[in-house]
This record gives sequence, structure tokens and C-alpha cells, in this order.
Amino acid sequence: MPFIRDGDLTLFESGAILLHLAEGTALMPAAQRPHVQQWLIAALNSVEPFIMAWILARFFDKDDAHAARREPLVRQRLAQVQAALGDRPWLTSKDFTVADLLMADILRLPAQNGLLDDLHQLAAYVERATDRPAFRKALASQMAHWRAADGARAAG
Repeated sequence: MPFIRDGDLTLFESGAILLHLAEGTALMPAAQRPHVQQWLIAALNSVEPFIMAWILARFFDKDDAHAARREPLVRQRLAQVQAALGDRPWLTSKDFTVADLLMADILRLPAQNGLLDDLHQLAAYVERATDRPAFRKALASQMAHWRAADGARAAG
């Protein structure tokens, strides 16, 4: 479970952590705050559960038949996100926000596995977000942790 300590404050849950870290920064523009919060919560509650069910079936259970049954529901939800995105470069405005950071991370695996191939606007959105230098750096750091853990297990 993700958690963070910031002085005397300890938070858990990625959404709460992201909201806290973004507050008062360009990732949470005051004028867009309600919409940023809305999209961040939508990413966690309306998009991620569909994708996680597909991920669990496909990658952890190795049940391709179950993953295939989940795929139409995932594709439907992804099409809804694309429709809501419209022709905007980012979810809430012309500016990248913490909601885009989270949504792009959630959509990363479906994009890498072909689920956005026919959703060109959404695929371009994910590519824009994940191609940002800070995103690439953070993802590399996260993956390094998992590679180190895998190496330790292999050595043990």
C-alpha cells in the first residue's frame, strides 16, 4: 500500500497522496481544482477497476479466456474516457495536472497491450503524458525497485 510521510503528516492511498503533493503546485491549478479532483477520483474509481480486472486475468491468473471476456468492458470504458477527453490535450484543460499523471499511469498497460489501438485520441493522450521527462524518470525509478526485488529473489 502506498504511503508517504511529510513532516508530521502520514498519508496512505495513492489518490490522497497525489492530491496532497499536487496542492499549491501547477499540477493542481486553483481554477481547475474541482475538475482535477473529479478526474483523479474517476481514474481510481471509474477506470482503474475495469483495467485491474483485465490485468489480473491476463497477467496474474494467466487466464486468456477470462481476460478476453473482460476486454469488451475495458474497451467500452476506455471509449468513454476518450469521448470525455474530446479534443483537449489534457483531461481538465490545456495544462497537464495530477489527474493526467494518474490517468496516464492507469492507461499505460492497456496502451502497451493494444487496447488503445483503435482509440487514437486516447492513445495520443497516453503517449503525451508518458513521454514527459518527469514521468519517464519516475517510472524508471519505480521499475528499478521491482527489478532490484526480482534480482534479490533470484539470488536468494
